[in-house]
Amino acid sequence: IVEVFPEHLHSVLAFARLYVGDSQSMAVEAAVMGTPSIRYSSFYDQIGIVNKLEKEYLLLQSVSSKDEQALINLLEAWLEDSNLNDLFLQRRNKMLEKQDDVSEWITLLLLSSTLNGK
Repeated sequence: IVEVFPEHLHSVLAFARLYVGDSQSMAVEAAVMGTPSIRYSSFYDQIGIVNKLEKEYLLLQSVSSKDEQALINLLEAWLEDSNLNDLFLQRRNKMLEKQDDVSEWITLLLLSSTLNGK
């Protein structure tokens, strides 16, 4: 067990080989960073963003907490795949290409407000 300060948690997730846990938010955060992510939970197939990352972008895999063997099989397959992290980074990049650039949007909003005297 490694002790990690909370402010360093995202760095740990970003550089991890993979994430396994029952936290939907941690699974989503890992997936969005391109870290292979397994959500092992009884809330299988019930959370919108998790489903989107799993089904549309293939960045996350949900496994029912009632199916331990499925978790073991998935872990074995992923740990044997030497290209797994590169594949997930490619998937992450494809996902990001489809998203709006929030920084650009805010900049344009602020500039238009300034130009309009607001």
